[in-house]
Amino acid sequence: MEPEWPFIGSRVLLLIEPDAIRVVGVPPRFNYQYDEGEITHVSDLDGDGNLEIWFSGVFGECDGEDSKPGIDCAIKATHMGEIFDDALSFFTNSPKVGEKTGKR
Repeated sequence: MEPEWPFIGSRVLLLIEPDAIRVVGVPPRFNYQYDEGEITHVSDLDGDGNLEIWFSGVFGECDGEDSKPGIDCAIKATHMGEIFDDALSFFTNSPKVGEKTGKR
């Protein structure tokens, strides 16, 4: 049986909250060339209660003594996604609950 979205990636996050534990799927788009990278930061930039997870990892290889990282070989890259229900997805800058947006 094939896993269903959002659990099609090679890893999941375990989100431990004061009153619950949730399993969160991490889609393959948050992976790097040879691995899944590492979690480097957790935030809630827009204060909406949905955590953002920041991953850091490397794309490419540096072969040869004249290779310059980020120019002609490996570069460190950061991905960030926001947790919505049981999936890590794209970040959406949502206003805090009860906050006015200024839009009419």
